[in-house]
Amino acid sequence: MTRTLAVNAEPSPPVPAKTTNLALTIPGDDGKPVANFELLHEKLAHLIMIREGLDEFAHIHPDVAADGRLTTSHTFPKAGRYHLFVDYQPRGGTASMASGELMVAGEAPLAAPLIENIDQPLSDGDVQGNAKVTPSDGAAKIAFRLTDKQGKPLADLQPYLGAMGHLVVVSAKGMEYVHAHPLSEAKTAPDGIVEFQAHLPTSGLYKAWGQFRHNDRIVTLPVVFAYQSKP
Repeated sequence: MTRTLAVNAEPSPPVPAKTTNLALTIPGDDGKPVANFELLHEKLAHLIMIREGLDEFAHIHPDVAADGRLTTSHTFPKAGRYHLFVDYQPRGGTASMASGELMVAGEAPLAAPLIENIDQPLSDGDVQGNAKVTPSDGAAKIAFRLTDKQGKPLADLQPYLGAMGHLVVVSAKGMEYVHAHPLSEAKTAPDGIVEFQAHLPTSGLYKAWGQFRHNDRIVTLPVVFAYQSKP
């Protein structure tokens, strides 16, 4: 079950290029804010913020106050509507997700059309790679192969939040959201290959952000792909 995230921002509304202070609350089964959280992938909460059009992405770990408020600050680069997703686990419960929206004031620039880049090289700083997507039992298997600038597999990837990578997948139209983790629980990837399996609800165009850690830096590689669910 997806909860509706209560979003408060200061200033309200936020404006681009200036710091915004955010306070978020998640309603529990009794209607009161969830106040107690358990660690989920080494953090109490994971906040994902994506601009409509999927051209801006942020993965933040907010502070958790005693009353359950999730607080953080962020500088939004562009005006427009942002979709917010929080992955969390209430104490004594199971991994859950809450979602909400936030409008950033100003004239929102149009995002570039999404174009599949599954066969094109990906890069973030000194890390390069490519991704391959294959259907797999009602899901998409997404494999990233990470290399250095010379094309040599990265044998020294570091664990990030308890795993060798994290993957966020969002649909182009319906804003369906999936947060996936590597198929392997190993804490090394000597061949530079990290594989995920994302259970996607419908056929269509999706954008995914693979996040990895190398030389103590978080690497983010976005990939756009079409998915066809099996009947």
